[in-house]
Amino acid sequence: MLLHYTEEKIKVHSIIIALQKVKEDRSIHQLKFKWLQAFRTKGFQLSLIITLIYFGGLVVFMNHFFSYIENREGILLNDWILNQLEPVDLSTYIFGVIYSVLLVGLLYFFNTPFLLLRVLQTIVIIYSLRIITLYFIKLDPPKGIIPLSDPFVQKIAYNGIVITKDLFFSGHAAILLILFLAASNTWVKLLFLVSLLFVSIMLLWQHVHYTVDVLGAIIFTLWAWTISKRLSNLHQQN
Repeated sequence: MLLHYTEEKIKVHSIIIALQKVKEDRSIHQLKFKWLQAFRTKGFQLSLIITLIYFGGLVVFMNHFFSYIENREGILLNDWILNQLEPVDLSTYIFGVIYSVLLVGLLYFFNTPFLLLRVLQTIVIIYSLRIITLYFIKLDPPKGIIPLSDPFVQKIAYNGIVITKDLFFSGHAAILLILFLAASNTWVKLLFLVSLLFVSIMLLWQHVHYTVDVLGAIIFTLWAWTISKRLSNLHQQN
């Protein structure tokens, strides 16, 4: 009887595994179908190619641009909120949250090609706007700043220069806000919102940004998200 029970249990377990495999195969098939449909859309192909090429150009340009802004004089702001916070090095926690959330975002949005493209286009718009604001708004870093220590970027970019004047407006806050705006699932959206709040607070606590840098990120990101909506409508119509 025990042997019979064991055999039945093995059969049930095998059926469950088989059903899970069918579900996974169906999910993969649906994902392939979505991307095939997207690539059959002429506007999607062209927009994705242009976005990726432009993004690559931005990365190369900003590597030299940050070196330029680091060597110029700026204005030191008197930030009441920062004056209340004793600076603490929170780089490990900041980038732990950011890179974890970016991975979640990539996995989440990869299932929706057109939405992923809109997210990428918004990021490109944001960094284009940041070049303009950083060029015209010349700021010195806050008093007591503890420079961010990015475990990945510092090893491959900036030629070993410590960047402290990458201020208005916050790119880290902007990217997390983009993920929040793009997500539709309630729990994923909540994750992105909580991450945005925690990272923003930690950036201020480390005196990496002024308060206005974080607030500016909200305004410019909402604007960029609106612009990307128009771009999204254009390539979906083609």
